[in-house]
Amino acid sequence: AEIFGLSAEALAVEYESGNGLVIADRFAWARSHLKIAGLLESGGRGLWLLTDAGRSSLNLDGRQLQELYRATKRRQELEQRAAGE
Repeated sequence: AEIFGLSAEALAVEYESGNGLVIADRFAWARSHLKIAGLLESGGRGLWLLTDAGRSSLNLDGRQLQELYRATKRRQELEQRAAGE
């Protein structure tokens, strides 16, 4: 959490419904998006590894990472549609 500059208060924020911590879901979404973009892969339970593409993308800013994710997601959706036809 320190590496991201998150305070103890930010880490403790829970959903109003009482269904857990918000930060856990945010990290899960981030991992999912990085995996879809081909920047991260699972190395086993609880272990995530940067791919070669991930290592070469370390200098990208948040906006560039979002565009990479969106482009990859669009390409995957088009490939799935083409395979279904």
